[in-house]
Amino acid sequence: MQLVKFGCAAAVVTRFRQSFDRERLLARRDWMTGILNKQEFQRQAEAMLASATARNRSLLLAYFDLDGFKAVNDRFGHQTGDQLLQCLAEQGKSLIGVEDCFGRMGGDEFAVLMELSKTEGALEVAKQLHVGFTAALDNTGHGVTCSMGAVVAFPGDSASLHELMRRADQLMYAVKRDTKAGFSLAGHAPPCDFESLLPPRLQRCSHHS
Repeated sequence: MQLVKFGCAAAVVTRFRQSFDRERLLARRDWMTGILNKQEFQRQAEAMLASATARNRSLLLAYFDLDGFKAVNDRFGHQTGDQLLQCLAEQGKSLIGVEDCFGRMGGDEFAVLMELSKTEGALEVAKQLHVGFTAALDNTGHGVTCSMGAVVAFPGDSASLHELMRRADQLMYAVKRDTKAGFSLAGHAPPCDFESLLPPRLQRCSHHS
């Protein structure tokens, strides 16, 4: 009898723990796309910034918004729009590493934070991200594109996550106003001695495509 009671209690505890873990995971994920929600993205991004600073590494923050998404919702309904966002999120996961952050900031706005290796150029990585997300959107067949703003957090840069996201957001909206379906990269105030080591294209601090 004691063994039966113990077994029942253990089963209840196991189910409770599984339910707790599931709820905790859901609290970190965007309910529609399954990628990080805004709050969890910011939490993990703060940790990435702290780690990169300690290890003298650079990070790339990309912020993008969909062009023509409202027209899809208006013409085909929100269910179709939701499926488009889900497809984008699922295919977008293949564009970043397991240690990087990919989250939905709200509506049709998304953000990516990834570490740059010593052999990677920020411009090329930003371009690859934009091309990859554009291809994912093209696969939906709805003619939706994306406008992206990206900034680099250099070693020794004291900019906060809020500042980096604000700058990336500004660049994204500038692209959206000017051309749509493009991207803009800007180095975020690198120290003078570090800037001299950068390729000329990054010393200019901006690029449009």
